Amino acid sequence: MLVGPVLFLAMAKTHINTDHQPGQDKLSKTEKEILNSIKQGHTSEQIAVHRECSIRTVEKHRSNIIRKLGLAGKPNTLIRWAMLEMK
Repeated sequence: MLVGPVLFLAMAKTHINTDHQPGQDKLSKTEKEILNSIKQGHTSEQIAVHRECSIRTVEKHRSNIIRKLGLAGKPNTLIRWAMLEMK
């Protein structure tokens, strides 16, 4: 299903748990850097190559970010959150 950008963003907000969203202040420096890379559209593999670490390490950071931000944990929710919230 193709949707326009406004509908996409509205749909993305439905996957964010706003009752428990501590925010970026709870993220470590590394998690913030990875979140910024996600916002820029980089894959876990690209992030791992750039950071000279394993893909598994990046995936663990992504998992921690999802938990700390109180996101629903659906695969694309983190990407959507990054697009909506990061400036």
